[in-house]
Parts: sequence; structure tokens; C-alpha cells
Amino acid sequence: MGDRTAGALRDREPPAPTVAADRGRPARRGELDALRALVVVGGTPGIADAGQRAARHDSDLALAARIRSGGVPAFVREWLAMPMFAGLPPEGRFVAERERNTAEGLATSLELAGTGAQAPLWGALGAIDVPVLWVAGADDERYAAIARDAVAAIGPNARAVLVPGAGHSAHLEAPGPVIDLVTGWLAEVIGPPSGG
Repeated sequence: MGDRTAGALRDREPPAPTVAADRGRPARRGELDALRALVVVGGTPGIADAGQRAARHDSDLALAARIRSGGVPAFVREWLAMPMFAGLPPEGRFVAERERNTAEGLATSLELAGTGAQAPLWGALGAIDVPVLWVAGADDERYAAIARDAVAAIGPNARAVLVPGAGHSAHLEAPGPVIDLVTGWLAEVIGPPSGG
């Protein structure tokens, strides 16, 4: 999440329970034992259709090759020019931070952990038994649909919320509303912060 959003959640007293898992890596045994609630912002359980997943993987491999040949600055410009990032404010674009990545690191991430390389987890969603808040930007039609479908697959312990006026990066485009949404929901499901 953006620094402001993550900081607001980290500074909560008591702290919001968190579990860090690497992108593309399932949580290890024991990491989820104390999980009391789950918040997903702009996430996906993967691409269920094998043909679509293979096409995405091919696309990711081609992009990885372009990153290696063209360099990180060219990739960052291309990436941030995509319509899905049109709503990012200048301070949410993190151009300098993104350009500190290496071409090899970004390319390898796409090859090994891109959406096309990941096994779909749609069939496992029904096993989630803690409260779930699935957040997406209302202007990101694809991820809004994923949020609704994922919540339906999880069941009555899950809620999808679409952030008005936000696109693919809701936490960066509308950090205040996302902070309020997540902290309010956490107060409902695990109790309010102390002193509040």
C-alpha cells in the first residue's frame, strides 16, 4: 500500500494484525495461524481459464524481454502510461522508486510471479473462514468484478467494497477513503483501536 495508507494501519493501537506474504508465494505453514481478518486491496486469485492464463504468461514473458532490452526507465514510462494508472496523482506514481528496480529483477518477477505464472486460487477461496474485506477501485471494472466474484466464492464472511472515483490503485488514488474504510472495518471485526 502507499506509505500514508500503510502507516495509518501500522500506527493503529492496537496494531492491525498483518501477515506479509511475498507476491506469488503462498503463505507458509504457521503464518496464518493467528490471522483474525483479511484485507485485500486490488488483488486477484489468479486467472482461472488455462488458455487465458497461458496467453497472459506469454505476454509477461514478452514484457520481461522488453524490460531487459529497453531498461527500467522506459518500462516505467510505458507501465505508468497504461489507462489503468491514469488516476494516479503525481505523488502516487513513485517514478524514482520504481526506477531503482533492476531490469533483471523486474523481468524475473514477471516470469516467475506474474499473474500468468501463478496457479489460480479461486477454488481455495471458500476455505477462508475469517472476515474478509476485498477492496477495489469502482472505476477499475475488471478488478471490481474480481472483487465481487471473489467475495461470492468466499461466502458470507466476506464483503466487497468499491472505492468511488478510484481506479486500479485505489489505495494511492484515494488514500483517505481507503484508510477510513479499512480502519472502520477492522474496528467492526476485531475491535476499535485503543483510545478510540
